[in-house]
Parts: sequence; C-alpha cells; structure tokens
Amino acid sequence: MRRWKFPVFVGLVLIVAAIGGGSNGTAHAATTRVWTGAVSLNWNTPGNWNPAGVPVDGDSVVLGAPAAGKTLNNNRPVGLALESLTIATGTTVVGNRLGIGSALAVTATNAGVNLDLPIGLTGNVTLTLATGVRLFMRDRLSAIGMVALETNGHRLTKMGGEIEFNGDVTGSGELRNAGGDEVLLMVPVSLSGVISATAGTRVLFTYYPFRPTLVCGSAPNAAVVLASAELSIVCVSSIRSISGSGTLEMFSENSRLFIAGSGTGAVFNGNITGAAPSAIICCSNGAQTFKGISSYTGLIFVSAGALYLEGATFPAAASFTVQGGGGSRPALAGYGSFGDTILTSSVLSLASLNGKFGFARFPSLQFGPDVGVEFEIKGPTPGLGFTQILMSGQIVLDNALLNLEFNGYQPPVGQSLTLVYGATALLDTFHNATDGKNLPEGATFTVKGPLSDSPGLTDMKFKITYKGGAGHDVVIARLADPVTPTPAKFKRYLPMVAREN
Repeated sequence: MRRWKFPVFVGLVLIVAAIGGGSNGTAHAATTRVWTGAVSLNWNTPGNWNPAGVPVDGDSVVLGAPAAGKTLNNNRPVGLALESLTIATGTTVVGNRLGIGSALAVTATNAGVNLDLPIGLTGNVTLTLATGVRLFMRDRLSAIGMVALETNGHRLTKMGGEIEFNGDVTGSGELRNAGGDEVLLMVPVSLSGVISATAGTRVLFTYYPFRPTLVCGSAPNAAVVLASAELSIVCVSSIRSISGSGTLEMFSENSRLFIAGSGTGAVFNGNITGAAPSAIICCSNGAQTFKGISSYTGLIFVSAGALYLEGATFPAAASFTVQGGGGSRPALAGYGSFGDTILTSSVLSLASLNGKFGFARFPSLQFGPDVGVEFEIKGPTPGLGFTQILMSGQIVLDNALLNLEFNGYQPPVGQSLTLVYGATALLDTFHNATDGKNLPEGATFTVKGPLSDSPGLTDMKFKITYKGGAGHDVVIARLADPVTPTPAKFKRYLPMVAREN
C-alpha cells in the first residue's frame, strides 16, 4: 500500500509547478517583455505586455512609445528582480520596489524620465543615459527621506546623461559616474560606501531649487573618490573623506563641506577652488590629507582629528583656524603653503610625513598659550632633517609649548637649528614642553634624549634665541652637557698609636 504514495506526491508537485509559479516560483527561460499598455497602466496585468504575461524575476522589460507621457504602476510583488530595464520614451514609473541585476538604460532623448519608486541593485548595474537625458530617481515633489536607490553592496555605474537623486541612496556599495554629465545629490543620503567619478565627470551636492533652506545634498558616511573628476559643493554638505585627483569646487558663498576624516587619512591630490565665506570643516572621525596645488581662498576649520598638508599649497589669502573644545585637541600637520593661520587648544605637528620633511610656509601664524608646537628632528638641514616654519609675515608665540623630538638624532655640541625663519615680527616666547617653564630670550633648557631604543643618548641641553637671522628667527643651539664635579679623593690615614716596648 505504501509503495505508491511517494510517486503520486511527486507527480502532484510537478503538475502544480507546470500550471503555477510567479516571480518567485519555478525556474523559467528569461523573457523580454515589451510594454503595450493595451489594457491599463498596471504592470500586473498580463494583457499590457508582449508577449502576454507579467514580468517575473530574471526578465528584461522595455518601455517604449505606448508608455510616453504616462505614469505606469509597478504593482508586481515587492522586490521583483529584473535583469534589465530599458526606457525608450518619457515616462514615470511608480509603485513597489524594483530590483535590477545588470542594466538600466534610458534611450529617450529630450524627455523626462522619472523612477518614482525604490530601485534595488541585485548585481553590479550599468546605467546608460542618452546624451541630454536627465533621469530623476524619486520625483522632486516626493517626501524627503524616501529611498531612491538601494545599492545592497553592489555598484551602479552611470554612462552619459545626468542622474538626479531626490531620495536616499542606501547601502555599502558604490555610486560611480563613469561618463557623460553629472550626478546630482539633492538630499542627505545614507550611503556608507563610495561615490566615485572618472575623468571629465562631476558629482554635485546641491539643494532643491524650490526649497534651498530645507533640503541639501549630503553623504556623511560616503568616501568620495575622484579620478581627474570634480566634486562641486553648492550647499551645506558632509562626506566621510575625499581622495584621488581632480577638483573640489566650493561652488558658492553658501558652500560648507564637513569632512569626517578616515582612520587611514584619505589623500586628495587635486585642486580646491572657491572663495570666502565658503568653508571646509574637518575632521571629526580621523584624518584627511591634501597634496595638491589649490586656488582656494576660503576658510579651512579644523575642529577635531588631524588635517595634513603633504606638500600642498594654498594662497596666502586662505584662512586656517585650528580650535579644539572639551577633550578635543585637533592637529594641523605636515608641510606646504598654508594661509593665515590661528591655533588654539590644538597642536601644530611638524613631524615627517612618509619619511619626508619640508617647509611649513605661513603668511602669518598665531598660537594660543594652550597650543603644542611639535618638531621632529632627524638632522641639521631645514627641509631635509626637520620641517622648518618659514614665515613671510608676523608670528605670535604666546607661550605655546615647544616640544622637540629627536628620535635617534643627537646634534653635536655647538650645532644650531633654526626652527622659525624669516618672520617680519615675532611676539612673545615659548614654554618648554618638558617641564612647562618659560623660555625667555637666551634661556637654557633641557630636552629629553632620543627614544629609549637608542641607548647611550642622554638628555640634551640647548640655548634659545628669538633674535636670530635678521632679528626674528627662533634658533636653538646645542650646549655642552654640564660637567659633574669629580668628588675629592682623600687618602686614608691610620691613627698613630703609641706603643710600649
């Protein structure tokens, strides 16, 4: 009796599979379905497609002339995952979340195309836009915060045209502009991956034209990577870091760019453009490095973390402000050409970068009394053995703490090192970071010896002057170690004792 039950059950399953199914049902040959709109505007109506039937997972969909000027409703089950979607006319698609696996193309020209529904990537997708086309992801009148694109760890690569995001871009994947015009980010997005742009392209963080004070493009968790491309900031925006080459454009006086920074210190080799009162603020979560030649004359504000210049140059008209608060001790570090610079509750670090020193050029420089000025010294030559502060204007020391780290180098007695050169005026003096004592003109002080891994090198004594060179250079000179008096030696005499014979 039992021998026939299992085959009958299998037969029933096969019959159900043959007559049933759906987008998540049994495997089927992928089909390209072309919209006819013969019955209604709903995707879930079989008569609206050629061949007849509704799109299921793995299918490709083409929206042609019958969709022109219409709003089509994707009422297929949430998460329908197409292989590709081609839009050949101006149209709007609304409805449930739609997955795309490999290709999204807009071949229509001079026509508005709106994808007013969440698009989820199920693979790395190439987005091809005809010249002159702007694709809107989430209609500009939709509620702020709605999802436009879910990357799901995948990459969307745009070729040609323009794409405008009026909704959130989520996930840990990548949004790449690899050709054509620009990518516009109109609202704050939560993408935690990468926004990248290749040569000749642009990414624009901007605002809704009709609501500039309410909505502004921002991607605080995204790393921006440029390859001879451009990042333009029109409003108040945030990114995690910027690296690569090209241009960071502070587009208008309303431009404010917050750079959180990264643990590894992303390196941007390109040009920064713009003028005051635009501002760049960093680095709340780490470090950011600039290496390029910039024409930027706005404000750079370091409120936390560390901003490095590795040979980067800024015009004298640029303004650097480094100011900590609470437990924060932000750092301005490296070498290159800075603008007018003020530091309070912070650190100016002149340590080597990637084993190299240079010149830290300032038109004017002012310290607060709670500032640490740190020099790493590995040799006697400015620019090679240590980074020298090179002034073209006034420097105000204001009792800042002078910290000298020799790291294995021991200057010979009599060796002079010019720490600050060329100032037109010099006000106030340093304190010694070792003991906190004031260092007036001509003071002598002791510096801790090189690191403990260099045995035999002891603490060293220096003399400081603020009147070196033409009269305003800060120069230290190694003094001979103090001679410890040799204790007097006494002969031991035995007392003479009279003896009786």
